[in-house]
Amino acid sequence: MSRFLVIFGKDLKVSSREGIFVLILLWSPIAAAVARLIIHWIGADFATLGPFMLPMWVTFNLIFIGVMLLAGLFIHEKENNTWPALRLTPISLWELISAKMLVGLLLSVVSVVLLILLNVGLDNIFPLLVITLFGSLFTLPFGLLISHFGKTMMQFMITTRLFMVPLMLPAILYLIPGVEAGWVKFIPTYFIMRATERVAVHGASLVDIAGYMAILTAVSIALFFVNLKVIARRERRSF
Repeated sequence: MSRFLVIFGKDLKVSSREGIFVLILLWSPIAAAVARLIIHWIGADFATLGPFMLPMWVTFNLIFIGVMLLAGLFIHEKENNTWPALRLTPISLWELISAKMLVGLLLSVVSVVLLILLNVGLDNIFPLLVITLFGSLFTLPFGLLISHFGKTMMQFMITTRLFMVPLMLPAILYLIPGVEAGWVKFIPTYFIMRATERVAVHGASLVDIAGYMAILTAVSIALFFVNLKVIARRERRSF
């Protein structure tokens, strides 16, 4: 446990030093404030549009943190040549991965809580946090998978953009009235967005969104095993 906490603390400091921690904490209130100004400017009711926009904010947030932050932490280790050194220490591979994922989960929860409070208040906060947890369990392993395809920050930035755009499509199409292509349901983030919309806009319960959470869980488990396969192959090559 002490080794796990050392890695967790180190990654939290890296996030803070690189400005990621501050950016994540600030973008939520800034985005909500700008949305409020725009809604006020067009003469609309924020009490209605706030819940409507929350699914987009939550989906974008989980993608941003789960993919960019987690993959960035692994790329940071590779670029600074600290990953081989860490693998020679008594710290297990599971401790390294889980510590980094916990950093991503912590920042996801903090950021989403801010988004919830600024858009809908305390209404339905528990089911929205459950969605955040299940959504993170998909986006974080996805970020881990992307980290295998780059060794430098430049490669990382190119790769993440290629993968993040498709993940954002469900939230983007959600904002376009009357547009919902059937194929978008094959993108896992659709279920994050739709579950959040059901809760925030329609007041759905956890039972009502259980199907969405079950699909996310199945995809997350599949991603976990894919990561295990990729990691095991890379570990064999390193010896």
